[in-house]
Amino acid sequence: MGRLQIIIHEEYVLEKKDFEIEKSEREKEGIGTDNKMNFFIDLLNGHLTRYRGTYVAYKDGVLCGQSRDRDKLLENAVYEFCGLKLSLFKVPKDGENLEI
Repeated sequence: MGRLQIIIHEEYVLEKKDFEIEKSEREKEGIGTDNKMNFFIDLLNGHLTRYRGTYVAYKDGVLCGQSRDRDKLLENAVYEFCGLKLSLFKVPKDGENLEI
């Protein structure tokens, strides 16, 4: 029997209470709030592998959303977080160049 594979990507934007929990955990671990740096760290450590070819949102260094549709992610993340300190990044597919 082989390993299960992800068949679909679940699109989401964290609710504010869940975001605050994640942010608090990162602060306890001494992780900074730089969106771009945390995106690169997550990417290099393989934490974004399941999101290849989609877009992710970061706020205050916390991964707070994901979608295949950049505009839909932006609209929902801005609505939830007022757009302040919000960054969107495309997670590259295997062999695809990183777009920043």
